[in-house]
Amino acid sequence: MAESESKVVEITSFKLDVIKPLLNYMYTAQIEINVDNVQSLVQACDQFDFERLKEACEQFLQDQIEPTNCIGLFRFAKLYRLNSLMESARHCMLQNFKEVLESSTEFLELSPNELIEYIADDVLCVSNEDLVVEAVILWAKASMDERIIALDRVLERVRFPFCSSTYLCHVAMKEPLLATSTKAHAMIHEAVTFHLLPDQQLTPRVRPRKSFRDDTRLVVVGGLLKDEQENKFCWYFREESASWELLAQLPRPTWKFYSACATKEGILVTGGYHCNVKKEVWFFDCMDKKWKSLAPMTTARCKHQSVLQGADVVVVGGEDDADQLLTSVEKFDSKHRQWSLQRPMQKALSDPLVVSFGHSLYVLSGIQDDDTSSSCTQEFDCTWNRWKFRSEMPEPCRLGAAVTLGDAIYVVGGFTRSSMSYRPATDTWSVLSRPRGKHGNAPAVVWRGRVLVGGGDVLLSETVSTIEDYDPATNTWSFWKVPLKEDLSCHYMLSVDLGGL
Repeated sequence: MAESESKVVEITSFKLDVIKPLLNYMYTAQIEINVDNVQSLVQACDQFDFERLKEACEQFLQDQIEPTNCIGLFRFAKLYRLNSLMESARHCMLQNFKEVLESSTEFLELSPNELIEYIADDVLCVSNEDLVVEAVILWAKASMDERIIALDRVLERVRFPFCSSTYLCHVAMKEPLLATSTKAHAMIHEAVTFHLLPDQQLTPRVRPRKSFRDDTRLVVVGGLLKDEQENKFCWYFREESASWELLAQLPRPTWKFYSACATKEGILVTGGYHCNVKKEVWFFDCMDKKWKSLAPMTTARCKHQSVLQGADVVVVGGEDDADQLLTSVEKFDSKHRQWSLQRPMQKALSDPLVVSFGHSLYVLSGIQDDDTSSSCTQEFDCTWNRWKFRSEMPEPCRLGAAVTLGDAIYVVGGFTRSSMSYRPATDTWSVLSRPRGKHGNAPAVVWRGRVLVGGGDVLLSETVSTIEDYDPATNTWSFWKVPLKEDLSCHYMLSVDLGGL
């Protein structure tokens, strides 16, 4: 090659205002990323293999996602293999369909195949199918001569049976564009029949979208009963009857101090104690309602915490078989089904409170070597693979719980009756109104836009089944409508998609 025989390499694919900051980054590891240069930087990083900088650009772009640009960012992410950005942009597209349609010219630029993929997704968030039909008509009319050929293929992905009867009869049947299509006429007729005889329709178009139904259930996993015997069952809350129903039996009947977290496909349970500290991992598959054994962790641990970060599960802290507190952190790669050690925490803790927020993990409070409760806030930046301390908590939360809701992290419960919020954007804490009772060794979960904390120990010898409900809008606590099935502590309460159970 000519470059190997010359001391000068000519770069013609990028302008000086892109190359100059890249050269500065090579020598100083510092660079300014802004809306004007970020896409050019990604292109340059892709060509010159600057993976760390490419990840930083990806994180910057994720913070810019909104309905007006999510389609363009999704396409850009797909082109340059920015998987996290692609997932976030896709999520914005699906969750904000109405806003995308109203505010983005990018929707009208979709190819037929892109539009088919978009509206075929079960997760597309619409109250009914009226808006989807309107969107397809708008898209087709934007370039009628080119798109009329593909219209039937696109319409096959519209779920006409979930249009309102008023829209079907007074709009869809009278739309000239749909009247030109024999297939559209047949699908509208099928939809009208569905409204009259819903139990006799079996075509794919009568499968409701996720936004038409809610398969999310409140699930309680294991724990200890008031006599300190292990609870070997998992229950789910059936809202229709306001009752707790049996979901499954745990894979080990005698087992405690494990960690459980919800994933997109089920429930992952790690570690724990029975005769000795375990490194085993079990997964409850919500599709077939069965437990499966997965690859063990690299480190045996109990009294740790686990959290879903993106598509992967991260396990933090805990104790080993010698009762030594751990700083170690490991991640389960959901795609390759294997564990890898991550950068350890700066402070060893058992029973830490761990949440995922954006591209970071936050480790709050926890039990220290001297058995006192920590008030530290540790943040792990998953993009830059580094830990740092943030503002201290107003008070330690002993054996409580933490959840993410909106732009804040809520720390609640415990023996300290804690209730406080932390906003990562400003690194600030606020003290909130306290729950009515103690909930030591009790979990918290976000449910219908509120925070629930349920069960737990009131005293060392007293366990409760009460669930308290925190409303962030009014900063008030109230008792939830139904207590747990049993007095429980050291259990988990999760929000899980059980697939129509």
